[in-house]
Amino acid sequence: MTFLQRAEESFPGNGQRILDVIRNVTDIESFRSVEKWLSQGHGRPKRVDLKMCAINEIIDGSGVVAIFADCEVWPDMMYVNMGDTYTTTVYYDYLDNVFRVGDYGSWIEDAATRGRTYP
Repeated sequence: MTFLQRAEESFPGNGQRILDVIRNVTDIESFRSVEKWLSQGHGRPKRVDLKMCAINEIIDGSGVVAIFADCEVWPDMMYVNMGDTYTTTVYYDYLDNVFRVGDYGSWIEDAATRGRTYP
C-alpha cells in the first residue's frame, strides 16, 4: 500500500493534502499553526519540523512529539500525537529519513529489534 493510500484510509479526505505538504507542493507557511510558530521569532525551525506542524493541523492532532533513544541528543523519530500509542498517525523516521503513516508503538517495537532503547 502506498503512502497516499494509507494516509487517505487513515485520514479520509486529507491524504493528498498530507502528501502535498511532504512533497513541498503546498506552502507550509500558509498553515495557521506554522505561521504562528514562525512569528514567535525563535529562529527558523527545520523544514521537517514545520511539515510535521502543518500535518498536525491537517489531521487535528494534539501536537508533535519527538522520541529520543537513550543518551541521544537528536530524535530517532517524531510523530503527530493522536492520543494513543497504537493509534494511526503520521510520523517522520529519522533513522530511515522518511515520512510514514502508522502507529508509533509498532515503530518503537521495530526499533528495539535494531538495538535501540527508549526511556
